[in-house]
Amino acid sequence: MRIKDHLNKITWSFSDKAVMIAFGLFLFVQLKFISPEQYAFYLLLIVLNNWIFVIADGFALQGVIQFGGRSSEKGKVNLMALLTLLGISLGAALFFFFSRNIIADFFSEPAYATALFYLPLTVIVTIPKNFIIKTLYRDFKYSKIFWINLSYFSSQAVLSLYYIIETGGLSAEKMINVFIAGGLSSALVSIILVAGSLRFSLNGGVKFKEFLGFGSIISVQYFFQSIAKNLDIYVVEYFFGLGVVGVYGAAKQMFRSFEEASYAAHGLVYPAAVKLIAGDNRSAGLVSLLSKSISAMMIMFIFIAIVLNMGLTEFVLNVFGIEKFYSAVGHFNILVIGGLFLPFLLINPVLNAMKKYKSVLRIVIISSLLSLCTLVLISYLGQVEYIAVGMLSYYLILGILSFVVIRKEIGFGFKELVHGFWDAANFIKSKLIKQK
Repeated sequence: MRIKDHLNKITWSFSDKAVMIAFGLFLFVQLKFISPEQYAFYLLLIVLNNWIFVIADGFALQGVIQFGGRSSEKGKVNLMALLTLLGISLGAALFFFFSRNIIADFFSEPAYATALFYLPLTVIVTIPKNFIIKTLYRDFKYSKIFWINLSYFSSQAVLSLYYIIETGGLSAEKMINVFIAGGLSSALVSIILVAGSLRFSLNGGVKFKEFLGFGSIISVQYFFQSIAKNLDIYVVEYFFGLGVVGVYGAAKQMFRSFEEASYAAHGLVYPAAVKLIAGDNRSAGLVSLLSKSISAMMIMFIFIAIVLNMGLTEFVLNVFGIEKFYSAVGHFNILVIGGLFLPFLLINPVLNAMKKYKSVLRIVIISSLLSLCTLVLISYLGQVEYIAVGMLSYYLILGILSFVVIRKEIGFGFKELVHGFWDAANFIKSKLIKQK
């Protein structure tokens, strides 16, 4: 795999993530005009909404890439994926909607009942964007993904600014309206971009049982991944309350730029790995793919981590005057350390493409359970300033175990990783020289 051969795809993919990073910076504007408690109330809903789609993505949407590569299968695979997505996401939303009072009583927090009232609506407006984007990843249509996400985040920014200018601040209810506006806008743009090209059909060789069998394995992986990445705020709320959730949630949102860059790379690596496995000399191709992608991503993350730990985060918070969220800096700095292990998570989509589902599942279960135990122990001891160590431990353990497994499977080791570093560094150097 030569980076320059995929430069157009990489450029659109990272342009897409640049939009997300820009909106991540806009988060500082939102935080200035909302209290930690109101922001936590908003997160109780949005995190659960996102968690539902994490599970649905594994169960319904990963199969779009795995089984929909051949043109003759796309129509049927699209139909199976959409029906499965609707069933899982709407079923889960209705379950939590009708259980909202029970959940509120369990956590002794009335905010759960109010937040979960909106869940069916937020799920409905999210479905079109998530489904269509997955089909575009399969077809390598990264430019269209860029425009969908641009509409999603820009509409949220515009409505946020409207509320700030007209009412002087933001509340949980206004933030929920902002999220819904983004969902509606991106749904409209998504449908326009694929109108006439997205096919549905009953004809095809892929069986629904086979499709669901693959999805069930991936969804279990995603479920355990979500324990550390999505459901941790509910543990934090149980031990420390809404105020701490708001601050910790703000730190996680700031860290999202790292995760979005990782997701962008996942979107490139998984389809490429599926294609390489179908061809000749797959081991050499996969080693090259991983060495280039991991090293390039790690160089970028190391640079960003150094800049942030030189005081950039504190500087930005001071510029925006967000003293009420200043304690989020400590959580964020811990998460940044964990972010240095994110590049190794690119190994997992390759293992999935190789159909090593059980290996990935074991890795994810071990990492998630150890991470959960770490978070619960820290919370039980009342060490609120270290709650982000739970998520750091997840990335650390998952990265190490993934590297051990892939080394055994295809011989990808430290030598190949160092070689990838040199290639990535030389590529960046050549681009900088050309610009001069």
